[in-house]
Amino acid sequence: MEGQAPVPRATSEEGRIRRSWRLATIAWRLVRRDRTMLVLALLGAGFATGASALILYLGGYFRDPDQSRGHLALIGLISLYPATLMSVFFNVALAGAAGAALQGKRISVRQALSASLKRLDHIALWSLIAAGVGLLLNQIASRLPWGPGRWWRYSQRASPWVSGVPWWRPMPSPLGS
Repeated sequence: MEGQAPVPRATSEEGRIRRSWRLATIAWRLVRRDRTMLVLALLGAGFATGASALILYLGGYFRDPDQSRGHLALIGLISLYPATLMSVFFNVALAGAAGAALQGKRISVRQALSASLKRLDHIALWSLIAAGVGLLLNQIASRLPWGPGRWWRYSQRASPWVSGVPWWRPMPSPLGS
């Protein structure tokens, strides 16, 4: 296909770090070549920054950083699902744009977002599951008798994996087959 970058294939001798580096290199080439993915990544990062600032503001952190953490925790808990939903929504749009780019096609930001919007029922359900599992893992880790140390790191590693899984399989190409 014209315009399509060759994707290097994995080898059986390829280790975890080498494979991660290879995939990161492919992803960086795609993002540099496709402005849609760059815009979607910036939109997702902008939303995450805005959501974090809003949570801190509503939780009263900017008014009194030394206050009780209870109110801030409550605001964080209430905003957990909407923040997860928006994060997964932008990730689905980004995955659609990346899938199209890997096929040598270009789609607009609007097309990527509308493809994500068509999958909103799946995104909403997965976001609920991801938020619940993430919260559960964090609560279990915080209550372990030997401290959260190792288990906290495992739950933090699992959270992005859990929130990233839904968009890979159910996401069809935004341009159709």
